[in-house]
Amino acid sequence: MPAFPGIPLMALVAILYKVFTGNLSTLTLVVLLLITLISILIDYFSGLLGAKYAGANGKSILLGMAGLILFIAFFPPFGAIIGLFAGILAGELIFKKEYKQAIKTASAGVITSLFGMMLNLFLAFVFLTIFIINGISNI
Repeated sequence: MPAFPGIPLMALVAILYKVFTGNLSTLTLVVLLLITLISILIDYFSGLLGAKYAGANGKSILLGMAGLILFIAFFPPFGAIIGLFAGILAGELIFKKEYKQAIKTASAGVITSLFGMMLNLFLAFVFLTIFIINGISNI
């Protein structure tokens, strides 16, 4: 969830571990930082790309992004999903005025956002496994 940056926080721990112990190779740290970058991109773009693929126009995508940011500030941890859906739905209703298509497009945004969260959970397990195997094996 964007409100709780799990993998970026894990990356910070890995960096601090490297700095203070030196027990993590530079290559491992680079791999972990790449996983972090991929995770951040998935967090912020999975729902928007899903909505775009379902036919959302650019203004609806911007409203979805605004809704994601606004709602996450006021309704954590589920605000991102609610805000994304509400923003895309509002945009589609304002700009296209087709209710069924608006629901379909907003739902696609939410579904791909949830898929992105599951993918990030998988990446977190990969990150943790790499960190433990490479960090502890160097002690």
